[in-house]
Order: sequence, then structure tokens, then C-alpha cells
Amino acid sequence: MNRSAFSWNRPLTTNNTSTMEIGMNKEAEVLIGGEIYVHGQNCWFETAHYGNGRLAIKVMCEIGVIAILTVNLPEHELEEGEFFVETYSENVPVADACRDSGIFCDTGKRVKISKYAEAEVWRLA
Repeated sequence: MNRSAFSWNRPLTTNNTSTMEIGMNKEAEVLIGGEIYVHGQNCWFETAHYGNGRLAIKVMCEIGVIAILTVNLPEHELEEGEFFVETYSENVPVADACRDSGIFCDTGKRVKISKYAEAEVWRLA
């Protein structure tokens, strides 16, 4: 399965059925729980689903894409509402800002994806 195959949507629904509109224009930059800042940039999210239906989250700012927060690991199981987050390598500052935002909840679950890297399992707060 191609880990990066997806098309981007705009709504992101949380467990409490709130919806945040994200992405395509400045009027859509409403974040649940506040804003996040990465490398001095005010950021928001765009969402999609990978080919297997799992949530994909892209972190955006005015200059473009900051990072793809999620990673698709189809060979590993998830519970409903969970998604894998790339919290290693160049994604460390982005993942830290997202984790601290209150928008996401770290489940404490980890999946080893290489000798040196683990993906964290998160859900929306």
C-alpha cells in the first residue's frame, strides 16, 4: 500500500462532534483549543484519508505545507479514532507543537517502524 496516497479535505471532526474548518482560505483557520505555532509561523490543519480510510493530517501555514503530521502504517492495527503520528526526524518540532496544543491526545501507544524510529498513536482530544 502506498503510504502517501490521499486527497485533501477540509473538515476535521473531533470525538465531541465539534468541527473545525481548516485550510483553504484565511477564514477557515479556526482551530479547536487554540492555534499552534511552528518555526514562528501560525499554523492550521488540512485533513484527508489514506487509501485505507485512515486519517491523514497536513500542517499548513501561509507559506505552504509545514509537515505531514500523520503516517500510514496499514500493517498495524488502530482503534477507532486513532491515527499514527510521525514524531521523529524532521517532524519533531511540529509534533511537539501539535501535542502541546490540546487539540490532540497521545494514547501512549507506540509502533516501532525502524531500528531507530517509532510512530506514536494519537487521537483528537
